[in-house]
Amino acid sequence: MKPGDTLPTPTQLSEKRRQVLEVDFKLDQLQAQIDSREFQPLPPWHRLLIALPNTKVMLDVVKTKPKMAELVWKGGSVRNHLKIENTGGYSQLDLSPLEMALQAQSVLAHIVEPEVLAAIPVPTIYVVQRVARDDGVRAQQNEMGILVDAGDDVPTVVHELGHYLEWNIASLWAAVVALRERRHVFVARESRVAAKTPEFFENREEMQGRYHGNYPATGPYTSKVYEETGATELVSLVMEHLATPERALELMRLDPILLLTVLRPLRPRDNELHQLYLEFKDYLPAMPVWGPFGYTPH
Repeated sequence: MKPGDTLPTPTQLSEKRRQVLEVDFKLDQLQAQIDSREFQPLPPWHRLLIALPNTKVMLDVVKTKPKMAELVWKGGSVRNHLKIENTGGYSQLDLSPLEMALQAQSVLAHIVEPEVLAAIPVPTIYVVQRVARDDGVRAQQNEMGILVDAGDDVPTVVHELGHYLEWNIASLWAAVVALRERRHVFVARESRVAAKTPEFFENREEMQGRYHGNYPATGPYTSKVYEETGATELVSLVMEHLATPERALELMRLDPILLLTVLRPLRPRDNELHQLYLEFKDYLPAMPVWGPFGYTPH
């Protein structure tokens, strides 16, 4: 989508997502309903800025070094779902592909509840070793799995795992789409004209369209439009920030509402997060009410 094009509505995105899920993944119809409430923007001086870092999940993320955790997805660990492309090619890895994948998986162990991951099929991670130094690939998540370059770091792999979580958890997707829409409406009012993602983040004009709204921690790329699939960058950028203690603290300080919106569906049994949600629900998308853990896995 180009800047100036007409932005899709949440309902239109929901239908696109449903179509793609059925065609590419042969999954059941999406059950998530977009929250249309006019919840309020959060003043930066609100005491949530103090309350959020005290939750157990955030203390785990910022104080505990990643460990080589063997997470139980539906179908096992990424250890057994790692594929190396161009095995004889050039590589500039400080970590082996397996170590990189396991460390990225370990970051998820500090953030996502085990029951949530156990309901999601284990992703296949393809690591492309370069034929030459300048032949890198752009990291992405698609119907085959997660594709990363041999020179990518752990936060980049975590970013792509964030896309995978959003794709497989309907309520997570619905929550971030509702938040993005609310921030757009708060700035643009009735306008459905796409804003521009700076060329620093996206140099292809046909991919520069974004929703309006401020994302002080993760930047304007956060609200980029994927019109054909309904996917977003909100979850992936939050997860990427949580992979590094310094950036996790920056995210908590600058955009706690975005952080809490993403964490709530990923940790549905976390009582501290639940209490925070109840206290600040006027600033947040509605809490999911479907599924065994408050979400609908595919």
